[in-house]
Amino acid sequence: MDIAGLARFSTHAGVSEMVTLEGVTDPLHAGFSVLRHLGYALSSHTVSGCWVGGPLMRPRIVARMGRISGPQIWHIKSLFVPGSGTSELDESIAQLARAAAAAGAIHLNCRVEEDSPVLLSAQRAGFVQSRTEFLYVLPAGEGPGDGAVESVAMEIGLRRRVPSDDMAIFRLYSASTPVEVRSHAGMTFDEWASGIESPSQAAQEYVLDDEGQIDAWIRIFDSGATRYFEIMVHPDSHAGVSPLLECAVAGSGNKVAMSLVPEYAVSIITALELKGFQSSKTYHSLVRTMAKRVEQPAAAIVTIN
Repeated sequence: MDIAGLARFSTHAGVSEMVTLEGVTDPLHAGFSVLRHLGYALSSHTVSGCWVGGPLMRPRIVARMGRISGPQIWHIKSLFVPGSGTSELDESIAQLARAAAAAGAIHLNCRVEEDSPVLLSAQRAGFVQSRTEFLYVLPAGEGPGDGAVESVAMEIGLRRRVPSDDMAIFRLYSASTPVEVRSHAGMTFDEWASGIESPSQAAQEYVLDDEGQIDAWIRIFDSGATRYFEIMVHPDSHAGVSPLLECAVAGSGNKVAMSLVPEYAVSIITALELKGFQSSKTYHSLVRTMAKRVEQPAAAIVTIN
């Protein structure tokens, strides 16, 4: 494989390809197994494929990329670069953007940790920052050990989210998100719907409905010993953030609770800090906007079926 190219392993890769991938390691970085960093991703319906860049049998870059919900908004879901980075990283990220554009994406997003070498490479590849986000963490044992999300939600007047809420949640997003962020994340309903994750059966989602206007939305997901949650609230309803947070952490005493919060959600950040959450990491959400579909040279992408 030429180091300037990327080989794409599609979601239709069979068992034999996966066995082959498992044996591809970089001898300069012990333990770098392609399959280890792909995991079950090849079977995910939202991952179009994974790309490997570097000399033959010595991958230097492994990326997973695919649509988020609809066809317009794509996301680089993971990007693994052994060591401190490689000289091919800038061009490899640019090639990922061209591959997404060729598949119909109008925005390609990625979230990068503040001190990652990927940040400068992505910027050189045409990505611009849409927002800064902070990861807030509450250690296990510091959250409430009693209570249940469902019962607390009912007490504070929340109800389960239903598909017909989408337009009202979009209006909430438009009211609570600065226009400069929306210009990158999605201004129209179709762009917004394409860029949010589809509701998971394992996630609990609730809304605060005021006669058809959604004033707040929360999504809660438990995975092993971790509780993940998101909160979005209308600017006129900031006083109600604290009860929403109590709902999000109900019964999470034996779990680590985490929430990724945009810098402009000041009332949510304040409520988290008052609750004892600590900011542990800073991320930059980046986006590259493709004004038009890009035709990708056939030699640059190799699909293994």
